[in-house]
Amino acid sequence: MSNLTINVHTARQLFIETPDKVKAETAIINHIVPEMLQNGVSLDSAMWQLFEAAKNKVLIAHGAMIESEFVNEYLHEKYGINGLPVMWLDTLPWRKQWRSR
Repeated sequence: MSNLTINVHTARQLFIETPDKVKAETAIINHIVPEMLQNGVSLDSAMWQLFEAAKNKVLIAHGAMIESEFVNEYLHEKYGINGLPVMWLDTLPWRKQWRSR
């Protein structure tokens, strides 16, 4: 975010490698197909990239509760840490408010 504008051109997307097959019912929801996972990175690599990118930043996510819970669970399971000292900004309430207008 810069000058009160979210710059989506600086956003990054990583796919996590997985031995599991993509289920048709989840692909319909998240639009992730097997070809996208062929060059996926390890979960540890993706998380470290997130942690590096998040330094001194506010994390913006649509439905941030899901992402923050995932990150917290990862940190607890992997390192015994209970969360990061970061601030999350959730865009979901904004979307709900815009939809009602």
